[in-house]
Amino acid sequence: MHFSAFSKAKMFGKSVQEKMKFGKTIKIFLIDGDPNGRMTVELSNWSGKAYKIPRVNIKDCTDRNDLQGTGVYLLLGKDDDDKDLVYIGEAESVLKRLNQQLGKEFWKGSNRIHQKGRES
Repeated sequence: MHFSAFSKAKMFGKSVQEKMKFGKTIKIFLIDGDPNGRMTVELSNWSGKAYKIPRVNIKDCTDRNDLQGTGVYLLLGKDDDDKDLVYIGEAESVLKRLNQQLGKEFWKGSNRIHQKGRES
């Protein structure tokens, strides 16, 4: 009797993803050449792109056209008791919204996630 990897995985109670693991490539681009500065991150077989931007570098991002579009962003910081805080937002123009968020004092850096190939 012949069983495929899928049917064997199902027989032993494991999903196909648990049974067949694949490596991933993470591509990190240091926009300014500084590991503590702005960076983009891409994951193989994922149509998205993430940015890590320190608060002090938000004004430097006018050179990043894809930040002008729609996306989800996270503002990361600490509260008065040094506990982690995160604010999750969505905007039609992420860069414009991040500049508006500079008035919120708690955050030190931001992350932006968008789907590659989408200009809006």
